[in-house]
Amino acid sequence: MKITILQFSGTHEWETIIQNALIHADIRVKRVNSLSKLHIWAMTGMFDAILANSATIGQYRMNTTHHLWETQSHVTIITWTAEGQKTLTVATNTLPVSAPGKKPRANAEEKNAKILEVMSRINASQTECQDQANPLPREPSPLPAIGLHRKPADILRLLEHSGESGLSVERIRAAVWPGEKTNRKCDIQAYMSKLRKALNCACPGDYGIFRDRDRYILRKIGK
Repeated sequence: MKITILQFSGTHEWETIIQNALIHADIRVKRVNSLSKLHIWAMTGMFDAILANSATIGQYRMNTTHHLWETQSHVTIITWTAEGQKTLTVATNTLPVSAPGKKPRANAEEKNAKILEVMSRINASQTECQDQANPLPREPSPLPAIGLHRKPADILRLLEHSGESGLSVERIRAAVWPGEKTNRKCDIQAYMSKLRKALNCACPGDYGIFRDRDRYILRKIGK
C-alpha cells in the first residue's frame, strides 16, 4: 500500500522530524513551503493526505473544513500542534463518505490510520524524534579506514548499518540532505560511484555496493 503525503511546511523545528519519520515508514513526502505551491500540487490528485502545522494553517487563515467542502475534495487534511518539546497533538479533517463530488481514494481509511500511527510514534519521546531527525549510525565501523568527504562517508555508514534491506534513494536523501526538496538522485548516483571506487582501492574484492530496483545494498563479498 503506497502512501503519498503533501507536507505544507513552515519554519517549525518539528517539520523535518516529522518528514523523516514518515519517510522511515516508507511513506512518500512532497514538501512545499508556499500557499501557491500547495494549491498547485494539491490539484494534481497525487496525494493521499495533506499535512500541516496548525500554526501554519492559522497564519494563512485557512479553514480546513470549509476548504474541503468548497473543493469537494476527499483528501484528508492532517494538522498537528507541538505541545512542549515531546508531544504532538494530531487532528484529521475529511469529508464524510456520503458527501457529494469525487469518490474517496482507494484504501483511504487504512492509509489515514497508517499515517496517524506513524505520527503517534513520534510522540513517544523527544530522544526518538531527534534520532529520526539525525538518523546516522553512531557505532564504530568495521570497514577499513577510507578517506572520504562528509556526505559520501555518511552514505557509507548508512549503507553499512542497513544490512540486506538496503536503503532507498529517498531515505538517503532525507538523511544526508534533511529538509531539502530536490530528489538528489544524480548526486547519490555520483557518490555511489565514488564509494565503489574507494572501497575497491581500500579493500579490493571485499565489499561491493549493489543496486536492487530503487535500493542500494552494501555487501561483503570477500572470503
